[in-house]
Amino acid sequence: MSGDTGGTGGKPVQLKGSSDDVATDVARVLDGVRAIHDQALDMIASLGFRRHDETGIPFDPGLHEVVRVEPYAEEPAGIVVEVVRPGYGEGDGQLRPAAVVVAGGHGR
Repeated sequence: MSGDTGGTGGKPVQLKGSSDDVATDVARVLDGVRAIHDQALDMIASLGFRRHDETGIPFDPGLHEVVRVEPYAEEPAGIVVEVVRPGYGEGDGQLRPAAVVVAGGHGR
């Protein structure tokens, strides 16, 4: 956690205890962050903003923003092969489009 001052007046936070204790503390913090993340996603979905993070589907300009086009032998041109940033909502109720990488066909 170098660089994190954690409210210590500019001094780096020093983790004390055995490496097992530190690992347990870090795991607990990560579990808490994941729980908050999951709750936030559930709240967004409950408000009607469905998450869009699917791959293997055709590019839809109403749901997607292309950030890169890459050749993919496994997929035909125009198929979403990677989601860089998920999108939320649809149509007039869209918070943001999903940022995606789209297959550009063979050798393009």
